[in-house]
Amino acid sequence: MQKVFILMAALLMSFSQAAFAGAIISTGIINIHRADSLWTHGPEMISTLDAAPGSEDFLLPFVSIEARFGNRDKSPLGSGFAGGRPAGPYREIYIGAPQSEWGKIGVGLRDYRPGRGTLNGFIHLMPYREVWENPYLTGVERITTGSVHYGTKLEWEGILDSGLSVGLSYYAVDVDNDIIGNVEPALRRDGDIYGIEAAYRFRIAKTFSIEPGLTHNTGDMKGSANSFSYNRYSLSIKRFTRKYILNLRLYSISRDYDETHPLFGRTRQEDGDGVFAMLLLPGAFGNQNISFSVGAIYGETDSSINFFDTHQAMIFAAAGFRL
Repeated sequence: MQKVFILMAALLMSFSQAAFAGAIISTGIINIHRADSLWTHGPEMISTLDAAPGSEDFLLPFVSIEARFGNRDKSPLGSGFAGGRPAGPYREIYIGAPQSEWGKIGVGLRDYRPGRGTLNGFIHLMPYREVWENPYLTGVERITTGSVHYGTKLEWEGILDSGLSVGLSYYAVDVDNDIIGNVEPALRRDGDIYGIEAAYRFRIAKTFSIEPGLTHNTGDMKGSANSFSYNRYSLSIKRFTRKYILNLRLYSISRDYDETHPLFGRTRQEDGDGVFAMLLLPGAFGNQNISFSVGAIYGETDSSINFFDTHQAMIFAAAGFRL
């Protein structure tokens, strides 16, 4: 974690050479309907480990702020350059909670040059995330503890002004009071997760694109039964005009764990599918510094162990303001 903060400090030092270009404030609300035995907004007490989880609802309001330094982006807020490229070269440093990195805070650098594409580096910290001290307790109330995630991500978008984008990521997981990991070392949850992703955007028409993508993560956890290999396949379909952007994403995931789970006597293997849809209004009310969005997400995962089955449905509404 010390290395992450050193890298953050190095980027912060460059603020003295970059003018403040404004900030983006995002606020909204998410309604979550979810069944997940590991979710801390679910039931505190469970009666058995043999059944699939029951569903719970949770309402989550949110606010995030991202400050930017450097060349200010003049495109309408939320437009993503209308599905194309910026009008000219730009470089900016950003700090806070970027819209593209939900739940994380950190420091990043974006740099676009015509003919080369956009380089985006982000050093991040997810300061506090609740997990169960021991998610497998039955007949008594389970207790939550904190978990910190931190790491870095490097992306090259629109390589050589093509539709190809690639990215590398790393983040570490540090669980505060990992009771189950102390009792059963094979279930320790601290560890490192390495990722690689690639996508290619096909511009079918001036206002229409499709983008297949692939993500692979390797979880090198201290608990051998929690180490995993993860693949995600996605297909994004986007329709963009000056008045609205409609984004539809379909995805399929698979996750294979390395060793037998000591409590269930079987190895976890999970497959899932989902869909994401969002309507975004950039430059709302004729003001390029305001955006509105609404959307929905549905996904489910089937596991070789019923306890780890999940499904969730979310709807959200959000507004963005550029100062």
